[in-house]
Amino acid sequence: MIVIRFLVNLAAFLIPAAPFAIVAYRLPRVSRDEWQLMAWVPVLPLGIWGVFVALGVTRDKTSHNLWPFEMVVWGILSLILLAGVLVGRYFVSRESKTWRPRR
Repeated sequence: MIVIRFLVNLAAFLIPAAPFAIVAYRLPRVSRDEWQLMAWVPVLPLGIWGVFVALGVTRDKTSHNLWPFEMVVWGILSLILLAGVLVGRYFVSRESKTWRPRR
């Protein structure tokens, strides 16, 4: 019974990570090299938070009464990381296009 409750909690608390996972899945298609791995970095905070809260709520239902606020904070952190990845990818790709070796 505890395992089923944990799986239900895990599915529910990983829903906020789904949009970031979709973006991370599509972003490497237009990226190359290390940016394919860096695209998955914004998914990590919400994914780890989802597992942590699912474990806590499964053990004690009152342990994370303020989980919506936690979700907002971790979501904002994930957005900041996503923006950092996109800005970094933009500047690196722009720099590599303008760089020309000397002859």
